[in-house]
Amino acid sequence: SYVCDGAFAGFSLLTTLILPECTSITRFPKAKLTTISLPKLPSISGFLFSGAKITTASFPECSYVDAGAFQGCTELNTVYFPKCTYLEIQAFQGCSKLTTASFPKCSYIGWTTFSGCTKLSSLYLLSTSLVTLQNSSAFLSTPCKIFVPKKLFNTYKTATNWSKYSS
Repeated sequence: SYVCDGAFAGFSLLTTLILPECTSITRFPKAKLTTISLPKLPSISGFLFSGAKITTASFPECSYVDAGAFQGCTELNTVYFPKCTYLEIQAFQGCSKLTTASFPKCSYIGWTTFSGCTKLSSLYLLSTSLVTLQNSSAFLSTPCKIFVPKKLFNTYKTATNWSKYSS
């Protein structure tokens, strides 16, 4: 199912959005939105949730997070995307309360994807192959520990753009 522009016109106080069958969404009122569940959404378009006050989000089928999709979501604290393979530029930039992020199938991270996530302490990248890192600015002002599969640990330590984070 598809949610089109204007579907939530007049719902400016909406705090929870649960759409179990939705496969596409373009815009909605995000000023008060704190909880969102879109279990069948395959991708999140650019800047869709940017600036929203989301604290809880569920996207179990999402495989692609576009540029700035969650940029400035300052209340978001934990994200888990079990099928996501691609994180575009600035996807989580400025999510200042984000503490834990897990992407078990991630294969690509764009520049400044997690920059400004000043409380991000743990990032789990558990893909069985090396994640492509567009450049080393993906984690600017981000104090996180990056967890990768043990068998790839030495590969990450010397890989392009990853070597900066070898410690």
